Amino acid sequence: MKPVSFHVSRPEKESVKMEKDRLPHFYDKLHFHPDNQITAICKSRGTLYSGDSITLFEEGEVYLIGQNLSHVFRNDTLFYSEPARIAESISVYFENDFMGSGFLDKKEATNISDLLISARKGIRLRGSLNKAIFSQLTNFEELEGIERIIALLNILHQISVSTELETLASVRYSMPVKDVDNKRINSVFNYLINHFTEPVTLEMISEIANMSPTAFCRYFKNHTRKTFTQYLNEIRIGHACKLLMLDNFSVAQICYECGFSNLSNFNRQFKMITGYSPRKYINQRHLGQG
Repeated sequence: MKPVSFHVSRPEKESVKMEKDRLPHFYDKLHFHPDNQITAICKSRGTLYSGDSITLFEEGEVYLIGQNLSHVFRNDTLFYSEPARIAESISVYFENDFMGSGFLDKKEATNISDLLISARKGIRLRGSLNKAIFSQLTNFEELEGIERIIALLNILHQISVSTELETLASVRYSMPVKDVDNKRINSVFNYLINHFTEPVTLEMISEIANMSPTAFCRYFKNHTRKTFTQYLNEIRIGHACKLLMLDNFSVAQICYECGFSNLSNFNRQFKMITGYSPRKYINQRHLGQG
């Protein structure tokens, strides 16, 4: 499965597009586009894959996805019965030059310019900033013309001067410059996202990348600053965290459900990635909800 180079359509001469989705699930293909994207999750939860980052997303959260950053919001069917399943979001799309060529080079736009550079690694909003921007995005649909542009500028300014931000991709992550590399690394990501519960060997994934195992290991580490095994374990442990939240499975059941072949390795990897043992993680979640 190859990554999709996604075209965000907008009416001619319109610089900002607002899109409201209400569907059984979000667009579920790893994709990228030249537009920046601000997304508010109104309903549903799941896993956001962005660059080399694997993040659980929840209702009420806001994300800023920079231009050409590969990403996908994959919904969880674990928490919803089939008839009631719904995914709802509000997204605003805009290119860097939505205010005209050269705008980001102006002194007044320095903070916003820096923000959009940082957004190439993906950003999650936190705390009071998240609540404020979420509220503004829910009212975005009512705005038209210049009011919509002013609202977007105001949103970007608030984000750019805030410290309530979490960068998603790792510090050393860099998007592949060549299109062929972008497609190759995303083909690997797509395969792992869809097959992590199955046995996945270095030989299998190297074949998908059309490289020798040795060359692939160097290539993957160079682009993600992680080994192939590290990244695969992070996907599996992320899924394990969601299963633990359901309280329907034993730790042993979750271990094998997530693609691990033995319990001791699962426990070791879980603590290495989350900082907790599986049982301690469950207790922490219950304390947080109490």
